[in-house]
Amino acid sequence: MVKKQTTTNGKEDDVDDIMNLAISGQQLKKRRQVNKKTLVDEIHDTIGLNKTDIKLIVDEVFFAMAQHLKNGISVQVRDFGMFYVKQSKDRLGVNPQTLERAIVPAKKRVAFRPYIIIEHGNDRN
Repeated sequence: MVKKQTTTNGKEDDVDDIMNLAISGQQLKKRRQVNKKTLVDEIHDTIGLNKTDIKLIVDEVFFAMAQHLKNGISVQVRDFGMFYVKQSKDRLGVNPQTLERAIVPAKKRVAFRPYIIIEHGNDRN
């Protein structure tokens, strides 16, 4: 049952939706990080495959992504984002204990560019 509440400006708010947003926001604050086991559990709860098969699939997806990135190939996941390899430049660093300056060599790192669905927080529904 959906409860409607009229606000002072005459608009109706869906109280259940507001409460769900508040609860999910609290859950997000509690969970600052998600590990692979949590992902497997959430996928299991959503689609019902057994956890061993889901873990195998998740491992293979991450392995394939890592291999492509290792070879300098970007990985684009439609409606999610793009992982790509970014080359940094040499830079000047400082040892905090001795205050000695040193050149930190260039290195490759993985970067992520989110797509609109992440930036705006759209649900699947």
